[in-house]
Amino acid sequence: DDYGQYGEDQHYAAADAALPGQGYHQGKGNPMHGQGEVSSPEDLFMFCYKEPGQSKWGCSICSEYTNNGRNHVRNHVESKHFPNTFQYQCPLCDKTRNTKKGLDVHKSEKHRSMI
Repeated sequence: DDYGQYGEDQHYAAADAALPGQGYHQGKGNPMHGQGEVSSPEDLFMFCYKEPGQSKWGCSICSEYTNNGRNHVRNHVESKHFPNTFQYQCPLCDKTRNTKKGLDVHKSEKHRSMI
């Protein structure tokens, strides 16, 4: 897997310590059954939290990943906690990817001159 979407401002703690839904298809189900219904990619934002007075967003599932950007945490939630839940189809060549970030990377690598 390519995790290039995680920038320098990310942080994983010690173990004890706004998204268009176009072009996706629901996949193999919800591995977090009972922790919130995930039926569209936008639902992944429900697992992103920010404590009052804090600058970083965090993952409410594992509490290990934090980042200044909410979308980065959303991408973490999708790739780590909901793998293969959605399929994203490239509107330019019909290739599919298992994460929104994977589709973004594909488009930037394969269709740079078109986007």
